[in-house]
Amino acid sequence: MSQEVSYSLHEYVKLSNLTLSDLESIRLILRGGSIIDWKRLNFKTAEEINRFLRTNGYDPTDKEDIRRLILLKNRALQYLEGTFKYEFPKNLRTMNDIHRLFLNASNWREYNRLQVFSCMVLKVMNIINHIDGRALLGYIDVTPNDLTNYVTDTIYSRLKKMQESGLPIVAYSGGEKSKSSMVTKLLSKQESIASQIFDRVRFRVITEKQEDVLPMLSYLKDEFIAVNYVIPGQSVNNLLNYIDTLKKNVRLKPHIKDLQTDIGIEDEIRIKDFQERRKLNVFSADTYHVINFVFDMPLRMTEFSPKFKDFRHDEFGNIIFSLIEIQVVDQMTDTKNQEGEASHERYKQRQIDRVWYRLVRGLKEI
Repeated sequence: MSQEVSYSLHEYVKLSNLTLSDLESIRLILRGGSIIDWKRLNFKTAEEINRFLRTNGYDPTDKEDIRRLILLKNRALQYLEGTFKYEFPKNLRTMNDIHRLFLNASNWREYNRLQVFSCMVLKVMNIINHIDGRALLGYIDVTPNDLTNYVTDTIYSRLKKMQESGLPIVAYSGGEKSKSSMVTKLLSKQESIASQIFDRVRFRVITEKQEDVLPMLSYLKDEFIAVNYVIPGQSVNNLLNYIDTLKKNVRLKPHIKDLQTDIGIEDEIRIKDFQERRKLNVFSADTYHVINFVFDMPLRMTEFSPKFKDFRHDEFGNIIFSLIEIQVVDQMTDTKNQEGEASHERYKQRQIDRVWYRLVRGLKEI
């Protein structure tokens, strides 16, 4: 699906080596934001763009993939011009260099019409690509079990390579939740609709130290987390204070002024964190600390199965999506999470108690 990230262990373990582009992406993951609300990108090199494309299932060396991206660009322009009755610059309409489109969207130091329009086009491309990928599932012979197995094997393979390379991963685990667990979850919540389950497939990564968490998120982002398909409103971060972490790092602190969303939003999120966390999962203990988020993982059909080796749908392309939940926590915090009210056993008991009450006596506000 993607080439291995060209970071050495020495480069990786330094928090200071994170770029502005990395920091913006990590911030979006932690906040549960949407890339559609960004006003710019921060790519500086072709390799950064290639890495992003590979994470999204596109091979930048594949002519058919480039043709597909140009088609998406043209469809995005058609939507924008048809919706807003505004003719976009000719050089944008005739542009066939995808890298140039990304670089134009990243040229933000001063107001630039081409930069603004390039961002608009990429945002609409992102949405169309997602719609097509979801629609494609209805046209191919793939069972949910096939999809789960492929996703699990793919992510396990990536995490194993990361751990074997010496990255500070103490442990990792994951896979599909049992049917019993999903039934219990739906019965325990008022939103008892199957589409509300975002964590059918969940993975957990434990780092050696808390200072490893942000670099780990950056590495995972480059390996298989498509930050542009993080599900808004489904992130929880009560593990670390992001802005304070940047302030304490001499090299990263100057980047704070360049973050494109007011840094005060972190304070607002921190103040509301308890309420939001309780809303997302009312059964978690107040002492349970973790980074938790959900994203829709792009999967390239040509690598999914031998029978799809040369598969490309004329309208929908060859990329499908699968929802994945990721948890990241450091070893010390993970140990504390297994104690007292924060333990998994207590969590499950609170959930089962709620299910019993709803089944026997009906709704009760808690």
